[in-house]
Amino acid sequence: MIRPRVVLIEFHFNPASPFCSGEVITYRYFQTVSCGDPSRWSTFLAAMATRLASSGLGAIPGEVVVDENATIDDDLLVALRNLDYGRSLLEECVRSCSISVERPIVPRRWINYRCDEYFADDWWYPEEYDRKNHLWDGIPESHLWNGVFDYTRMYEDPQYAFLAIAGSGCDGVDFGYRQGCEGLWALYRGEDYYKLMAPSIAALRDGWCGGTLSI
Repeated sequence: MIRPRVVLIEFHFNPASPFCSGEVITYRYFQTVSCGDPSRWSTFLAAMATRLASSGLGAIPGEVVVDENATIDDDLLVALRNLDYGRSLLEECVRSCSISVERPIVPRRWINYRCDEYFADDWWYPEEYDRKNHLWDGIPESHLWNGVFDYTRMYEDPQYAFLAIAGSGCDGVDFGYRQGCEGLWALYRGEDYYKLMAPSIAALRDGWCGGTLSI
């Protein structure tokens, strides 16, 4: 039985940003998938590699070997040149090859970010996204925020060893996890500076929107 395998997107882009120059790489969660038939998994990988190559949208870096007795639970990295079109292509490959989509689990690549809360408490899920990111009347304008990202918008910035899961809504400062550190942090990219904000996502949201936390 091939256990659930996490699919990560490796996304290359050149941002028009005062904080960066040249090529920057971010990693974004795609889906957790599983398959009980090694031949079907092999077909899926072959189809995905072929379609990525023919479309010019990306590739699977390195060599992926599937054995009949394999128990795969590692991350699969997919390099994409265009995030939107690339995601659509991967989704179509999953559907056409009858690969099962599972509840998201923490990718091995992100274990050291200690981000279990984000995946365990359904913050990542679009339906929960609307419910948990509600804003109420009376919040000072300076404390309006972009909310907790759903799983299509969270990303890892390896340059800063930072996993962003929420936006402050101002000055390009994002909130997220630092590699090897507890709690939620604010990342100031222009200053290469981190500020510890809160011990949990709920505490971050409530403190930021309530005005007791600031950057």
